[in-house]
Amino acid sequence: MTTTEVKWVRVSRQSRCPICQKPDWCSVAPDLGLVLCMRISSDRPSTNSMGGFIHHLDGKTSYVPPPQIERPKPKLNVTQLMREWAGQTKPEWIRNLGFKLGVTYQSLTSLGCAWATRYKAWAFTMFNGWGEPVGIRLRANDGSKFSVTGSHNGLFIPKMESQRLAWITEGPSDSAACITLGLFPIGRPSCNGSLDQVVIACKRLGVQRACIVSDNDTPGINGSLALQNILPIPSVVYTPPAKDFRDGIKLGLTRELIESTIRNLVWKNPQ
Repeated sequence: MTTTEVKWVRVSRQSRCPICQKPDWCSVAPDLGLVLCMRISSDRPSTNSMGGFIHHLDGKTSYVPPPQIERPKPKLNVTQLMREWAGQTKPEWIRNLGFKLGVTYQSLTSLGCAWATRYKAWAFTMFNGWGEPVGIRLRANDGSKFSVTGSHNGLFIPKMESQRLAWITEGPSDSAACITLGLFPIGRPSCNGSLDQVVIACKRLGVQRACIVSDNDTPGINGSLALQNILPIPSVVYTPPAKDFRDGIKLGLTRELIESTIRNLVWKNPQ
């Protein structure tokens, strides 16, 4: 096997480096029984641009390839439906919705908000962690939430430049509230859903830290802690002094106040 044929696989939380036991930076070539460890030196330094040291797998350590996360194929044409509904949606309708929710018109349009006449509800695209549309979340004017038949649950990711700090919110309206303050959100479909997709999205978007915004109730807090336990980046759980993030902003929370609060919270580093 030539050097160009060697397949190096990045380590992960599910399959740590056999040498340093860390979940990041290092790689393994299972076919050759080699490890490229970025932390522990050996007598064989790597010649690539990233550095590191080559180790041989010994009898005491083994490498288990990380599980493959399925990328479900949507049962409906999300892009086509959302394009059709967007063409039928008047800007003033979105502005009125923004006024009702306490968020900006721009925050809603960045989330692809459109009126779905056949459902008499507002529609938002849901994406998987790779950024592929997999479903449509609907929000009726009375606040009730449901999805278009054939949808997979996914994330609400705005069309805006990502930031090093991502705010992990619940639902499109809290995501819109984040955008209104100039923050970059990744919205989950529920307080305990799409954990693995959040991890994939953070990696794809270059996110380096995460603030998990939790509703002020037991399910919200438990769901936030579950996500925090698997995130491979530093994170903190923030509970607004209100029912949820959007209500907190309605009550006067500002970006400066929120950022000041999270600086004084205990951040958790990945294990």
